[in-house]
Amino acid sequence: MEEGRAYLAREGMIANLGAIAKGYIADRVKDLLVEQGVEHAVIDLGRNILLIGGRPDGSNFTVGVQDPNQEEGVLADTVAASDKSVVTSGINERKFTYNGKEYHHVLDPFTGFPGRYWPGVRNHPFGQLRPGRRPVHHLPAAGT
Repeated sequence: MEEGRAYLAREGMIANLGAIAKGYIADRVKDLLVEQGVEHAVIDLGRNILLIGGRPDGSNFTVGVQDPNQEEGVLADTVAASDKSVVTSGINERKFTYNGKEYHHVLDPFTGFPGRYWPGVRNHPFGQLRPGRRPVHHLPAAGT
């Protein structure tokens, strides 16, 4: 790695910046709307929700969290929030099977391997990942 540059060591490897891009785009959309005087809004980029303020009556918005073990639209939880991002991801969304074992993209921060206990994760009270900010909630598997 050179300063300001990175490379992937193996042929065929790819870097997927989708998560960072969605947060960045949500932040820029919010900036644009706030510049236009918008005080209350829900920006929905597909499991990446950015809230501008709260509801006009002063209460929080309510954001549903998909249950990753159920069909689309069945909620595991709801989050009441204002002026934050609610970003979710579940083990049912991106996965593959290798040598008969299923792997997903929600990693255990302690091992670096796919987590066994978090079928869905709520994270980040902001849109774009920034230094010094960290995840705020984990939604454990039902019954754990």
